[in-house]
Amino acid sequence: CEQALAIDPTELEAKMILGEALHRSFRFDEELRLYRAAIEEKPAAALWARTARVYRRLGLTELEEEALAKALELASGDSHTRLEHADALLQLDRIEEADSDYEEVSRGGTPDEQTRARAGRARVLLLQGKPERAAAMLAGSEDHDGLLILGAAYYAQMKWAEAKESFEKALAADPASPIAVTALGFAEVLAAEDWQ
Repeated sequence: CEQALAIDPTELEAKMILGEALHRSFRFDEELRLYRAAIEEKPAAALWARTARVYRRLGLTELEEEALAKALELASGDSHTRLEHADALLQLDRIEEADSDYEEVSRGGTPDEQTRARAGRARVLLLQGKPERAAAMLAGSEDHDGLLILGAAYYAQMKWAEAKESFEKALAADPASPIAVTALGFAEVLAAEDWQ
């Protein structure tokens, strides 16, 4: 990667590859310096999106949202960046704005992006205290995130058996998911006791 930059230090793709290598090596400060310098040379949506990813990794949600907003300015039709932006807005409790981004992607993204947007909209409904609507939106989900949110919607309605089933399916979709393992444990206890 560094050789590619030595040959052509302005090549965006080479910088993205080096940035990815730095990210995977947990060298976030160097990755951030690389992207900032590249943005100074020529702002690009992909660079802002990668900058946002570093901010997310560092727990700097407000800076992440700002970087994603800049990425969206440069690539307004990019559904993936819009989803990342919606997730950051949700972390900042800007629920209505997040829902607007999710809704836009659900109308025009790829099938995978639409699935992720539907899960995001269901999270919004849960935060708004509407677990029945969230569960209805995710009925039939097969992806890990959708199943976790579906389980949470059933959990909020005290439907323990349904929550347990959703968390079991989420764990089957991603056996390494610590959230699914923990949620399933709680749901199993509650379903066994049939708490009301």
